[in-house]
Amino acid sequence: MNKVLSLSKFQSNLDAELDYVCSNAKNKIIIKRRKRNFIIVSEESYNLLLNNLRLVSEEANTPSPK
Repeated sequence: MNKVLSLSKFQSNLDAELDYVCSNAKNKIIIKRRKRNFIIVSEESYNLLLNNLRLVSEEANTPSPK
């Protein structure tokens, strides 16, 4: 489950929040008032996401057997 918090709360506990993301493989959704939100993910989660996108793309580009 993602953890949602405000930008100011995230900034005030930056080190602890980043440690939480990396050690628990949990994403953070950061809410910015009147602006776009953003998500913090660990490098491991990011790499898994890229790998999944690559696999889906390869599947989509592979002709089906006749």
